[in-house]
Amino acid sequence: MRKLLPVLLFFLSGTLVLQAQGSLRIENAVRFVSGITSEDLSAGAHVRNISNTDRRVKVRSEVISIPEGGQTYFCWKECYTPAITDAPEYIEIPAGESVSNFYGYYRPNDINGEAKVRFIFYNTNEPGDSVHLEISFAANAAAIAPAKEIKLEAYPNPASNEVMISFVKPGGQDAWLDLFNMLGNKIQSVKISGTDGTARIETSSLKSGIYFYALRGSGKPQRITIKH
Repeated sequence: MRKLLPVLLFFLSGTLVLQAQGSLRIENAVRFVSGITSEDLSAGAHVRNISNTDRRVKVRSEVISIPEGGQTYFCWKECYTPAITDAPEYIEIPAGESVSNFYGYYRPNDINGEAKVRFIFYNTNEPGDSVHLEISFAANAAAIAPAKEIKLEAYPNPASNEVMISFVKPGGQDAWLDLFNMLGNKIQSVKISGTDGTARIETSSLKSGIYFYALRGSGKPQRITIKH
């Protein structure tokens, strides 16, 4: 017999929300994002295991509504193609910990309109133990693109003893480049200056595995593999 989880009913900005009272909780979520039709739109969230045991968590996507010709995809343990709606791999989240790996994407393909997508995070050992996040992506051809994009690229990738990260950013003020582990914990930071250049990060002491890097305060995390 399938186990039924209790639910919580509460009001958020005048809207009734139904949320499973299970072992997972969504934090720091972006629920609406807008941009131009020629670029992919993205929104992230943290997923926390609020139980006292480790959980193996997957995510699947469900399209609520989408303009004809638009596509949606997401990143979890990997970044998957639009054809994949259920992550083939899980992330094990320790008890009480959270991960910041999730990003949902919408590819407008030069089409105006708003897409609404539901992302469901679930315990692989008990799929009914789940929580969902609905994100709206609004694409508009008339939207103004940023004057200059932030660009980061790591090489070599996979890296061993060190990794070089080239950057392009607007403005010449000092900024910080952060390196995170799979749990979203910041493990290194490098100060960078100018509008473009290259930063070096020492990785010889890090364990082999997947890591993420990002410019602090802007831009989505990008993946790098450390392999000794």
